[in-house]
Amino acid sequence: MRTIPAGFLNSHVTELQVCWEVIRRDGEVIRGTECDEDLLVTTGNHPGLYLARAGITGSDIRSTSDMSVDNLEVTGALDEFRVADSSSVTSSTDTLQIFDLSAPDLEAGLFDNADATTFLVKASDPDLYQHVLRTGWLGNVVRTAEGQYKTELRGLTQALSQQIVKTYGVGCHWELGDENCRVDLGPITVSRSVTAIVTQRREFELDIDPGFPVHLYPGAKIVWTSGLNSGYVMQVKTYASLIVELYLPMPRDIAISDTFNITQACDKQHSTCINDYDNVLRFGGWGVFVPGQMEILKVGKR
Repeated sequence: MRTIPAGFLNSHVTELQVCWEVIRRDGEVIRGTECDEDLLVTTGNHPGLYLARAGITGSDIRSTSDMSVDNLEVTGALDEFRVADSSSVTSSTDTLQIFDLSAPDLEAGLFDNADATTFLVKASDPDLYQHVLRTGWLGNVVRTAEGQYKTELRGLTQALSQQIVKTYGVGCHWELGDENCRVDLGPITVSRSVTAIVTQRREFELDIDPGFPVHLYPGAKIVWTSGLNSGYVMQVKTYASLIVELYLPMPRDIAISDTFNITQACDKQHSTCINDYDNVLRFGGWGVFVPGQMEILKVGKR
């Protein structure tokens, strides 16, 4: 049972402000508030400095009793400015870091499915009580032409609407190297560096040919290990004569001498699983160990 202090319930409605705490996929924490000034919370489960300049607003919260998903739409402005100095925070969390939202981080997918909590506080006394409104995770974050972002805070019932059975298609639907595929990625991953820029953020020249089979370059995974894009991941669209073209532009500029690891791709075909990876026993498509659609539809014979 929740005990709410009387001073919180008796607050004037304009004193109650919404705060947001989002934990990015890389572990960094984003804190913001709808209040027109920063709010410092030093007690409860979500201590920290909640920034007014995050500029976030939320729609009405919808909850039903029919097990439909409780969604709360969130919109806000992007801000490249970042604060990493926690000296103004007087809580016991000495290593607290505060970050604003930035377009490159959104484009890199660091906020997709990030854990999120939204709660109410009393603006004049944030430490009095924090009333949690929703706990869940963010949906895919979308940028708008006006320089804003939009996403959904998905409630816990979202998990109940997920597909929990295996489905099969013509091609394998495992990811190369995952727990179902189990291909060792070490021997098919090499380190390379950029020697020239063809199209900034998207096309560049390599120092050495990775040596992969031609049909396994599309979809190859690049993980940057230095430069402004360090830690970001992107897939290869085309490769020819040492020139790599990515499917999407990187969130930050690529520079000559930037390094990355590139891992050979898989085109999900049965023949590739046999000839390139010798992994047919774990092939995730139908027609080999799982009857295909045509077999299921066949009429029985005498």
